[in-house]
Amino acid sequence: MDTRQNFADSVDLALGVMGTGVKESIYYYLKEHSISRDEIPEKLQEFREALRELLGYGVKVLEKLIIKDLARKSGISLSKVEGKDLVEVAEIVSYRTRKPSSSRRKEKPGMRGA
Repeated sequence: MDTRQNFADSVDLALGVMGTGVKESIYYYLKEHSISRDEIPEKLQEFREALRELLGYGVKVLEKLIIKDLARKSGISLSKVEGKDLVEVAEIVSYRTRKPSSSRRKEKPGMRGA
């Protein structure tokens, strides 16, 4: 599963905690702010600001739920994301998915082109 889908699913899960009707209302509110569900990873700051306008400091609870689920889906320990905000965690997840796999064979010095 890709990072975008993980992110969308984590947002769905967090919003779903408040109930289906509330989740749908929030997505409608976001759409009114030109943020679709699929655009949330690219418009993360706008997403946070729109939720803050709507929910006030309640947005922190949602962020924690999103962060916890996103870390779990990405294989990142909670200790690495503790105290970080959603934007910082998104950067960690993005970096981790771009980083080459450690299981790839490393090229030995002097063996290039041999």
